[in-house]
Amino acid sequence: MIRKFSLIGPLLLVLLVTGCQQKEKENLSQFVADAGKMKAKEIEPLPNIKPVEVFAYSAQEFAEPFNVENLKPKQVVSARSGVGPDTNRRREPLENYPLDSLTMVGTLFRDNERRVVIKTPEGAVQTAVVGNYIGQNYGKIEAIDENEIVVKEQVLNSAGTWVGRDASIKVAQ
Repeated sequence: MIRKFSLIGPLLLVLLVTGCQQKEKENLSQFVADAGKMKAKEIEPLPNIKPVEVFAYSAQEFAEPFNVENLKPKQVVSARSGVGPDTNRRREPLENYPLDSLTMVGTLFRDNERRVVIKTPEGAVQTAVVGNYIGQNYGKIEAIDENEIVVKEQVLNSAGTWVGRDASIKVAQ
């Protein structure tokens, strides 16, 4: 009797699985039939692409920023040899401020001497002449014009040498 049940069990299992497969095939056939009847959506045409307006960049009158000559320091003085700014001299009042915080207010002419009027961040007004020191990088005033001051600064670079660089302060508008 146990033998009969052992044969009947697998036989029932095979019938159940076969019945399920038949049901899945019907669902698949129905889906394929319905899919063929559906109307495909129409694809919208691509929008018109506007042509980009041509822009011609001309900067021939300006210096080339990536030129090798611009990367070289203008003047190199060795700090190890003792040549560089005089750090033992008495500092002047305008050396307490960075150059970009100072504002040129105007110029004064007296006989053959030109003086520049400079406003500090606190609002105080100082005058200076060619040869005075200005800024925190040992800057020395080289020239005074009606519209700007030309300053020569000395900066210590990463190689341990003093490098001279030009800076300027223009008159405030």
